[in-house]
Amino acid sequence: MGFFETGFMIADRIVKGVEEVKNLKLSKKVLLRAYYFEIITNLELLNVINMEAVKKLSINSPSVYSLFQNLEIQIGASIVFSDDNIPREVFDFLYRKGSIKETNDEACKAAQKSKTTNKTVLQAIDFTLRKITVLQKLASFREETDEKVIDTLRLKIRVENIIEHLEFIKKNLLELNKTENYII
Repeated sequence: MGFFETGFMIADRIVKGVEEVKNLKLSKKVLLRAYYFEIITNLELLNVINMEAVKKLSINSPSVYSLFQNLEIQIGASIVFSDDNIPREVFDFLYRKGSIKETNDEACKAAQKSKTTNKTVLQAIDFTLRKITVLQKLASFREETDEKVIDTLRLKIRVENIIEHLEFIKKNLLELNKTENYII
């Protein structure tokens, strides 16, 4: 794989990753443990980003590209694209509702830091998959793409929202663990 990927190449990588996970035929318990590890790893990576330094770099610089390409979504995508019969406890987990703080343009304009929305865990997983994929696509823009086209404030907001959603999923996985011993 070269330095830059097209959107098609990213989508192809996601589909292949989902197929690889499906071919492992993991139990739902092991799949959720692996997903917990994926979430923790992504949170660790996102939480060490120095957004002030990222603002000074082009979104398609090798450093930013490398950072965002290392975010993992294979296990989360496998859960969203699962066509298996999902055990009742996992189904209940996916449809568990909760509140997530989101930062968006409207909240920023209204001088608020964030707003609270209610989502299911499945909606939060879907959100993180879409937003991480978009980050990876942005980072794969060709060098001739003018970085001024991409608003660095929105990049910062995007990363903050991904972190909020991953934290929400992590919290719910840990709650599921208390009753089902799924994670640790």
